[in-house]
Amino acid sequence: MNGSTFESWMLAALGLDRDESWRAVLARSIKRRIAQIRENRRLRRDLDILLALDDHQLADIGLGRSELEYAALHGRRFSDTSANGDR
Repeated sequence: MNGSTFESWMLAALGLDRDESWRAVLARSIKRRIAQIRENRRLRRDLDILLALDDHQLADIGLGRSELEYAALHGRRFSDTSANGDR
């Protein structure tokens, strides 16, 4: 593997472009991490809201306590809702 091929491979492995500066890469990395933190906070907030509901309210929306974390992380599957709106 010659130098330019290795360099191209390393840049691709790091997600870099030949013309991209390290500042741009750092900024993209920071933005990605901030988005992850926001998503984690949103998930925690949603789970807290669901946990605050009583069992009757959860039954009304078709959830049990054991399903709350899954619902906060993934939402409800399409197959979980009935076609005639009973649930």
